[in-house]
Amino acid sequence: MNNSTRQKHRLERLALKRENRHSPSEKYPLERSPLYQLGGPRELAAILKLSIQEIEEVSRSPEFHCFDEEPTRPGKAPRHIQDPRGNTQTLHYRFAKFLNRIERPAFLHSATRGRSHISNAAAHTGTDPVICADIEKFYQNTTRAHIKGFLLNDLQWPIDLAALMADALTFEKHLPTGSAVSPVLSYFTHRRMFRDIEEMCVSTGCKLTLFVDDITVSGPRASMALLKRIKHRLLSRGLRAKVGKDKSAPTGSAIVITGAVRARAGLRIRNEHRKAIVELLARYEAGEISLSDQIASRIAAAKSIDRDGAAPLEVRFRRARALVHGATA
Repeated sequence: MNNSTRQKHRLERLALKRENRHSPSEKYPLERSPLYQLGGPRELAAILKLSIQEIEEVSRSPEFHCFDEEPTRPGKAPRHIQDPRGNTQTLHYRFAKFLNRIERPAFLHSATRGRSHISNAAAHTGTDPVICADIEKFYQNTTRAHIKGFLLNDLQWPIDLAALMADALTFEKHLPTGSAVSPVLSYFTHRRMFRDIEEMCVSTGCKLTLFVDDITVSGPRASMALLKRIKHRLLSRGLRAKVGKDKSAPTGSAIVITGAVRARAGLRIRNEHRKAIVELLARYEAGEISLSDQIASRIAAAKSIDRDGAAPLEVRFRRARALVHGATA
């Protein structure tokens, strides 16, 4: 991809992000969504501000830039990214805009304004036992058939329109990993399953949270038996939990939940996160001043989890930066 093409794509994406940010923040039931009970391609085209021909072209041949994203931690495999381009990107962003206006349950912390991986972890502060599972290759295993079923049964579209849009929203018959629509559509596609899982948890006096593919449950009766029931419900949808990635913590124990450590007193920075910042600071102090922005970003992330825990790192960085600026003045 040449620089002019990359720049064009970046500007198009920024414009679509601005368009989505400026959309109304009101949330309404699915049945009040403009997407509900669409009659045909003409209505869909009006909502997405694309012509019927453009939607059909995306459906026949969606455009993606595919690449491997380098892992953020040693030992992890690269992520295969499918990044929409052109009208495919426009269609995905605009469809996501309407999905984002639909009400979501309190247990969902991804793809929801005002919630994050930190609010997801904070929902489980305290001393109750915790169980966690990750859905394996969630986007890749959310298939065209799943999405068509959501459009057909939940949004109550005609079958031909549901088939057309299912093709437009997928890459090789699954949710693309780099699309703006995938985080919110992955929830809505499986919303009945997640509702059933929440009911299982509530019936045992436990709390469920979901962050994309991370399932976390806490409560006095959070147990591996409950996790087994949750995994069985996943299997009924053609999904499965990552083998060997189940986590549990007994009463009062610390556990990592979506990047933060749940401890008795609240959230703490992971030791791995703290160690990485310390190593970067040492390199910065040794003269690698180009690391400044990276260090600032990591400290900001640490502060959002544990302000007191990040304070010594921030003080050390300020002192190092003052020395660097003094030496180069």
